[in-house]
Amino acid sequence: MIEPFGCRRMTYTVSRFITRCMSQYTKEKAHNTPKKLNKGIDKHRGKGQRIPLPEVHGEVLWGIHPVSAALQAGKRQIHQALFQGVCLDVSARMSRFIDVNRDINRSSLTDIETGEPSVWVLPYRVVDTMNMGAILRSTHFFGADKVLLPSYYSASLNAVVSKASAGAMEVLDFLRLQDESQLEFALQKWRDAGGVIVGSTSNKEHSCMVPLHQFTADKPILLLIGNEATGLPDAICQHCDVLLYIGGHTFTSADHWHVSSLNVSVATGILLHSIMQTRLKTNR
Repeated sequence: MIEPFGCRRMTYTVSRFITRCMSQYTKEKAHNTPKKLNKGIDKHRGKGQRIPLPEVHGEVLWGIHPVSAALQAGKRQIHQALFQGVCLDVSARMSRFIDVNRDINRSSLTDIETGEPSVWVLPYRVVDTMNMGAILRSTHFFGADKVLLPSYYSASLNAVVSKASAGAMEVLDFLRLQDESQLEFALQKWRDAGGVIVGSTSNKEHSCMVPLHQFTADKPILLLIGNEATGLPDAICQHCDVLLYIGGHTFTSADHWHVSSLNVSVATGILLHSIMQTRLKTNR
């Protein structure tokens, strides 16, 4: 099927507009300069047509799912719709700092209606925007209750993450940690409130390792997901009650090379699926 010229031009213009906004955002962030309004003019290749680009007051959110989710969730200020609603000019996606004593206690870690124990996800120093988006998508899909984010060494809740999450970022509940010391305090409070701190590991020899299929989620769970390159550091693993291990194919000595671990977002999906399924079975 041949795409009409008008549709091609719109697609090209939207793409160029988003690219320009992202490029401008990256440069401003690198130079720490105030954000300026985009007053550029895009020129359609080969046709000599000049298409004015609109001014942007916040950040540009794009894609059917992120735009729809943002409109329904109502967690951002909507400045304007762009390109027939394909894009939105919106305020930043905000998240409040956690109040450990108020947010982590026995009553807050149990669902009032179902009585099921809560499941929170903490992506620890996950910096890749696509991985963060995929983690948030799985978190929403499997029904985890909250996402706890570090304020340091972590992917921002920006439009790229929202697009990679298929809009899940717009509807999830986020809490943010101020620093590493508050993380340690939150982990201790979680345990004091009767919860279990669960990490993940690719090392099946670890003393706290439990094969995923043997784990039962019968208490509130705080699931810690490690960095893409290094996983969870030993200092964080020491706070975990359990380190879940996802078993893969057993390679023989004849296999000269193999992949020894999963992508962090894929692993998160597998972990959450198993945890939520055992939680349902335990509490029915």
